[in-house]
Amino acid sequence: MDGDLGHSAWRWLFWIEGAATMGIAIAAAFILPDLPHNTRGFTKEELEVAQLRMTEDVGVADVDSEDLGTYGGLWMALKDVKVYVMMLIFAVYVVGLSFNAYFVS
Repeated sequence: MDGDLGHSAWRWLFWIEGAATMGIAIAAAFILPDLPHNTRGFTKEELEVAQLRMTEDVGVADVDSEDLGTYGGLWMALKDVKVYVMMLIFAVYVVGLSFNAYFVS
C-alpha cells in the first residue's frame, strides 16, 4: 500500500491499527456491562452476591473515613507494608520505562 492515497506504508499501518482499536473500543462501550444488574449470563444468586459486595464496599469505606480522621488515615498508611512495596514497584517501573524511552532497541 506504499504510495496509495499519498501515504507511505508505515502510515497505513497506523491508520489500520488505529481504526481497529477505535472500532473495538466503541463496541466494548456497548457490549461490556457497567453494573451487576444489567449483566447477562449470571444466575440470580450471583447477581445478588455482586450487588451485596458493591454495597458492602461502599459502606466500609465510609465508616473507616469517619472514625480515623486525617492523621489516623495517614498513620495507618505509613504503618502498612503494602504502601512501601507499591512505592518500590512504581520506582522500578519508571526506571524500566526510562530505558525504553532513552535507549534504541
